[in-house]
Amino acid sequence: MNFGNKWDFAPAPEDSKNYVIAPQHELFINGKFVAPTSGKYFESINPATEQTLTTIAAANAEDVDSAVKSARKAYDKVWSKMPGRERGKYLYRIARIIQEKARELAVLETMDGGKTIKESRDVDLPLVAAHFFYYAGWADKLKYAFPGKTPQPLGVAGQIIPWNFPLLMAAWKIAPALACGNTVVLKPAETTSLTALRLAQIFQEAELPEGVVNIVTGAGETGAALVNHPDLDKIAFTGSATVDYTVSDFGGNASSLATDPTSSSNHVMMSTKTNGAETWAGTTLGTASGFKTIIPQTATAAKMTVRIYSPAAGLDIKLKLEEHGNGANSVETDVLTTKAGQWETLTFDFSHNASGTPAWNQAYKYDKCSAFFDFGNAGTGSVFYWDDITLL
Repeated sequence: MNFGNKWDFAPAPEDSKNYVIAPQHELFINGKFVAPTSGKYFESINPATEQTLTTIAAANAEDVDSAVKSARKAYDKVWSKMPGRERGKYLYRIARIIQEKARELAVLETMDGGKTIKESRDVDLPLVAAHFFYYAGWADKLKYAFPGKTPQPLGVAGQIIPWNFPLLMAAWKIAPALACGNTVVLKPAETTSLTALRLAQIFQEAELPEGVVNIVTGAGETGAALVNHPDLDKIAFTGSATVDYTVSDFGGNASSLATDPTSSSNHVMMSTKTNGAETWAGTTLGTASGFKTIIPQTATAAKMTVRIYSPAAGLDIKLKLEEHGNGANSVETDVLTTKAGQWETLTFDFSHNASGTPAWNQAYKYDKCSAFFDFGNAGTGSVFYWDDITLL
């Protein structure tokens, strides 16, 4: 029997042939797509076919500076002054456009990152839209999230995201920042930048005010320029531990930015935890425990200052430094005691202490070290704030 072509399958709507990818993609700064000042581009590869999908602009420090200035202007003049209800309308509009373009975005995500179309289409994209919907609802209700407080936006947030959930991670980072009144400079992973740039087009379609979100693409040089920019109020980073060591993240993954009770400034709030005989405070970096701020080696440094606010008096603190990945190599300071209800700068001296530990410049000849606070008399759950660490 010959049925001709009556039993042939219809073309799959997710067939990549149905979607045209522009041969070149630019940076998204101040609401417009602009060429990089260096004129440099890099290839984006489809991991399934190893074919080039497109070329993408490589941002340098000058481009990053333009993006941050654009975000600052938008924050100062437009976004931070806009009522939460109005910000929510933009987020809702973005969510609806994402829903409308979900199939196209899923195909681009699969072509650019290599994950299965089932995961992109049935998991990632519904969650992307859901995040923008969710935070659209929160934009005018922030005071209910923090009873008795008056939440204020931080300012300009630099955001760096990895390759494994490109569009979903962008939603996780961007949506809450915008809902709270912040503006954003986003750097996606250089291997999976395509859907972030397509999201930028959606921002244009939603008529998001210029400069509220800026997207700079590139590799490590771009990320370093963003992290080191002096006019950022917050760095949000998700990625490998190797890269994390070079990122100055105000508090890391386990701390929270909180408002000091005596000031409108934002600082890192930490709550002490117990780990065996030590009581420590802060973040978790990779699999390490304790407050792990990764500090580049400075051979001549023997002192470190930390600006701390302790609600309670008499909190005994010493600062401990250890070789990253080898806790047996460490130095620690004498114990210093905090005062109550005021900011104070404590200077931890590694050149001498009661235990006779070698000086910083004698003990540290390796590339990286970790620092964490060790408490002699703080119970679990004790709270303090810090906002600056400086090597002297």
